[in-house]
Amino acid sequence: MTIDDALPSAAELFGENHFGEVLAGDPAAPAQPRPWFLGDAPAPEEEPSDAAGRIAMRAEAARLPFLRVVRELLDFIGEGCRTTKLGALYAVDRRRIEEACRDHCDAWSWRPYGTDSRVQRAWDVLTEQGWLSREDGWVRPTGTPLFGPRGDALAEEGVDGARRLLAAVLEGACLAYRRAPTTEGAEDDIWIALLVASGPDGLVLPDHPHDGTLLHCFESVDFLVGLVRHPYVRDVPLDRSTGHVADSAVRRLAATARTLDLLVTTGVVTVGSDEVVEHRDEYWYEDDAPGRGPARTYRTPALLRGALALVRGRRDL
Repeated sequence: MTIDDALPSAAELFGENHFGEVLAGDPAAPAQPRPWFLGDAPAPEEEPSDAAGRIAMRAEAARLPFLRVVRELLDFIGEGCRTTKLGALYAVDRRRIEEACRDHCDAWSWRPYGTDSRVQRAWDVLTEQGWLSREDGWVRPTGTPLFGPRGDALAEEGVDGARRLLAAVLEGACLAYRRAPTTEGAEDDIWIALLVASGPDGLVLPDHPHDGTLLHCFESVDFLVGLVRHPYVRDVPLDRSTGHVADSAVRRLAATARTLDLLVTTGVVTVGSDEVVEHRDEYWYEDDAPGRGPARTYRTPALLRGALALVRGRRDL
């Protein structure tokens, strides 16, 4: 495990050139290290390129809750439908879309949050990105269909539209990270976490306090024991003065978990393959210890790798 004094080093204060190395901003600077809590878990960055892999990716994407909601919304709108004076869906129309979502989706995909927030999010993305146009009390699609014909899997011509939709959702989340002063580094952390979640085993984060705070020594000991048992975590930042995991390290872990949970509610991240997550006021763990982070396997579709590449490419422009 790694020792971290929780204080900036001389290199951090003056830059690596102070010691004869390249500055962090120089072109030759090394890439940022992975978040410690992901360890050496695989993080595939490329979408499948072989025929079988593409078919599996399209079928997987078609089951993603957010894309299912978008499809139901677009099917309901058709060539156009009436809106309120404020340019919103009528409540009765919203309920019809939600019922259609429940009729066509597995139960685990919709609990505990229902579809209401996802329908609104889908509406916001489609209108903000110009895929839907509102004028004179009507909303109508613009351009060609995003997905192509309905089926158990996305048609190949619908993959690009689905990828751009997911990128739009992630870009919105990216803006939220930048506005939050307490989540420094969370944006880069979440990108890598989402890639890990797209792998065959998904992403299991270490058990942690949901607020990122370890108050007592026994909590720190339990936390360390859990880290030792984690299959991928190898190096842990420690505070030299206490021997405990550095507070900033625990906060980064908790911030990433909270962001993933938010993306679960949006419908672009799912939990497990067969799990149904019951709603509770407190986060929970296997032994129902209060304040513990959720024992969840986060999963994202392989198509999200391409969406992340779009977002990161635009960010680097």
